[in-house]
Amino acid sequence: MNRLRALLPVLACLAGCERGGHPVTSAEAPALEEIVAQLEGRHCRFGVDALDSCQPRPPRGVLGWLLTRYEDRRTCPTGAARCLAKMGPAAAAAVPALLHALEQCPPGHGTGDGVIPVRSSVIEALGKIGDARAVEPLGHIVSEPPYAVAALWALRDLGPLAQGQAAAVASALVMKAATRAPGPL
Repeated sequence: MNRLRALLPVLACLAGCERGGHPVTSAEAPALEEIVAQLEGRHCRFGVDALDSCQPRPPRGVLGWLLTRYEDRRTCPTGAARCLAKMGPAAAAAVPALLHALEQCPPGHGTGDGVIPVRSSVIEALGKIGDARAVEPLGHIVSEPPYAVAALWALRDLGPLAQGQAAAVASALVMKAATRAPGPL
């Protein structure tokens, strides 16, 4: 057991020690085009760190690269969408790419630990950006049970722009209330 504990730091470095990770300054902030390219699957360079800021991903060791190759297809679009959400209205030019991702990305990837939130992150980004082009697609998603809450929050973030979706929101809330088990909230 003690040998295993001694090997843990070595294994962690093989999997990808953080080398040179540091907060991104405004001069180093990723260009919108770079983040959209990641959303579209062309690379995987950025993610949102524990402090909720868009950061370059740290270089990975060889073993870490091999272990995460499959994971990157799912987590990279999530990281890009979260970066775009952090940019807010400044990321309005990314709305067409986000809408395309919303149409194309599968409803969720099952893992042993739950669903990878690619679609939820895209929905959140659309709300945080606050562009009217997102209103109608979000109104349709309100009726999809796994994403209804994310879509409701996004529509809330859109504020007055989402006024036309009141009927869809009311319908989703009625459906949710009808399927809810009786008991305390």
